[in-house]
Amino acid sequence: MEKLTKFILAVVTLLAVLAFFLLLKRSSAPKEEIVANMGPVTIRDIAKTEQLKVLSAHKEILASMHRVKSGLLKDSEDKIYVIYPATLHFGFDLSECDTSSIQTMGDTVLVKLPPVKILNKDGKSVDEAAKRTAIEEGTWSAQEMTELRGRAEALMRRYCEYDSCYARAEKTGKSMVRTMLLSLGYGHVEVEVMPRTDYGLCLMKQSVRNMMKYRFYKKDKLHYLLYNVANAQKEARLYYSPGNLSERELLAVGDCFMPFMAAEPRNARILVRDKGVFVMLANNQVDKGSKEAEKIIHQAKGRNMAKIKEVLKKLVFANKKPVYVVEVDKNGHIIYQYQ
Repeated sequence: MEKLTKFILAVVTLLAVLAFFLLLKRSSAPKEEIVANMGPVTIRDIAKTEQLKVLSAHKEILASMHRVKSGLLKDSEDKIYVIYPATLHFGFDLSECDTSSIQTMGDTVLVKLPPVKILNKDGKSVDEAAKRTAIEEGTWSAQEMTELRGRAEALMRRYCEYDSCYARAEKTGKSMVRTMLLSLGYGHVEVEVMPRTDYGLCLMKQSVRNMMKYRFYKKDKLHYLLYNVANAQKEARLYYSPGNLSERELLAVGDCFMPFMAAEPRNARILVRDKGVFVMLANNQVDKGSKEAEKIIHQAKGRNMAKIKEVLKKLVFANKKPVYVVEVDKNGHIIYQYQ
């Protein structure tokens, strides 16, 4: 415990010095849409919370909601677009350290930092007071506006996953602690950060991420997440039942299956049942038993779906339910179930 106390005091001292120099440079720093920095963090803040903040991400999030109303001659649409300023702080909760977090042998020290986590109070990132409405057509209830804010929160989390905020915070924290301990006279320093267990989204390839432009729609009693395929006049839809899935879970499922749905394009439906989560990839022009269905089965057998199912089960749904993925024809009949 004595080593842990000395370690925390040393971190506090280093942060105070860093904060001083950061404040001196702050006025000359260029303004960017995304700002990643280490402060300022005060000694009083550290003493109260035992948190080491190493990175902040700032972004304006555009969240939207759409309603389609059936008319006599044509459908009409209500829509609202709101811009929410959002900030997420990343760092380490030093209260999670214990006596095993620091091990020394001669002039060598091994430090194990807890996982990088979001340090915002209650995990909230959106500044509700500073929001701006860009487009508003129709009347929107307080409950719908609360839902819209929730979407902005989910989009900010998704952005930070894809912008490698966690990885950059980990790298910065390791560098800070290593520099500090070297300055205290240790000849060799190894800093390890424990892996995260709170992934909320699936990390896909950059080429896939750039294609994703999501909008939430409601028509009659059907709810779906619609996204456009980049550089093509195509759309695909992920249908869902409201209340069964969070915004983050819906976005994660959409991210996972975007590569398969963008090529056709085709729709998908996600159902949450007692026995598990079912994702049905629809082929709207195919009948079960046709040559086209045989082709789909052949393609499906070649897909490495096991990794995506593992990501969904472990990281998105926290092992609460098993995940099943099936290919279905235009009538909803199962063509193929991924193993």
